Amino acid sequence: MIFNLRRFNGVLLLSALIFALSACGTNKNNESALKQGFGTNLSKGMKAAEMERLINGPEEKFSSALKSRPGLVNVRIGNIQPEPPLFIALKRIDALKVQALLEAGANPEAWQKGEKVRRRPLRWAVEEYAYLRSGSLKIKALSREKEMLRCIALLLEYGANPNSRDDPHDSYTPLLVAVDGGERVAELVKLLIKHGADTKIRTSGVVGKTAYELARAELVEMEHELSEQAGKLKELEANNDTFTEVELAIVKNSRFIFEEDGHKEVLEYYKIIDLEFSISRKRESLSEQRRIVKLLES
Repeated sequence: MIFNLRRFNGVLLLSALIFALSACGTNKNNESALKQGFGTNLSKGMKAAEMERLINGPEEKFSSALKSRPGLVNVRIGNIQPEPPLFIALKRIDALKVQALLEAGANPEAWQKGEKVRRRPLRWAVEEYAYLRSGSLKIKALSREKEMLRCIALLLEYGANPNSRDDPHDSYTPLLVAVDGGERVAELVKLLIKHGADTKIRTSGVVGKTAYELARAELVEMEHELSEQAGKLKELEANNDTFTEVELAIVKNSRFIFEEDGHKEVLEYYKIIDLEFSISRKRESLSEQRRIVKLLES
């Protein structure tokens, strides 16, 4: 019995020794794969993690870090829908990191895969800029618009195609998207034309339209809307002349209180205020739309 126990212990010891040697060899193989850093899923995962750490880090170190790691600039990062770092920088409207990525060799034509409708960086940025321009007039929003326009300029400078068609269903170029998708985008139209956007390309369909035709139709519609609003304002003002200037100032600065109490005369006055603001915005948009039409005429 003692003899058999000793024999059993010897077998266990030998098995443990074989396992240790095998593990040592595996570790050496893994270490070799890590050193190579290419062609394995493990190395791709490590690259993605490193790129994610860099793009979430401080801007002042980002550019120098990319220069020492050029293989990271086009590595897709993210768990659900991995995308190029360039898209992440664009979504954050970070022109400094967009520039650093492009300088380091990021592909300005890289697809944003995994979406229902795929986008290249330029198409995505143009859509985002048009959305921003049609929104708030706050200082912070205006700053973001300028930053996004700078991102678009960088994409064009580094080779993004201004005449690419990303969506097979609408065949819109970035210029057609800009003209058809937003207001107050004259600077964007000017920038796209400067970098070679073809103003003669038409939308798909039986009766395709050029950017000029789209812009001109939008201008006519805006002029019609402005005329209607001006008529409505004149009518409201004619029916609301019961307040003195002092009373109007009080009403204007106490809107919430009067609205809660439901004062009919005051509520009518607020309609005038809102309409005046809407007309002011429409006139600004109309002026810029005329600029767009003029840019596209030549």
